[in-house]
Amino acid sequence: MNPSSHSWTMRKQVERYAEKGFCRAMPLEAVHQRFPQETASKLAVILKQKPDGSTKGRIVIDLRRSQGNQRAKVKERIVLPRAQDIVTSLRVMRAREHELKWSYEGDQMEFCLIDL
Repeated sequence: MNPSSHSWTMRKQVERYAEKGFCRAMPLEAVHQRFPQETASKLAVILKQKPDGSTKGRIVIDLRRSQGNQRAKVKERIVLPRAQDIVTSLRVMRAREHELKWSYEGDQMEFCLIDL
């Protein structure tokens, strides 16, 4: 894979997030002016080429480098869910999707992992 296809894939990933309203491109000065007390973090994309030739991209937000983690106040120990807890929750959501008014395209879902 050549570097130009990397930048195209990264741009595609970030544009997809922006279209969904998960992020917005702004000059850093405008961010500091509009959100003086908030943390501005840079996005990165990790690309992996699959055996079939397609490329998978994963967006990463580094809150440690932007010092966002230092601003978090956690009063108790955080316990991450077990894999079985996640599977059980997904099964319940799938069984109740008509009640939840939750829609997705076919069987495609997107998950976000947040590392505290």
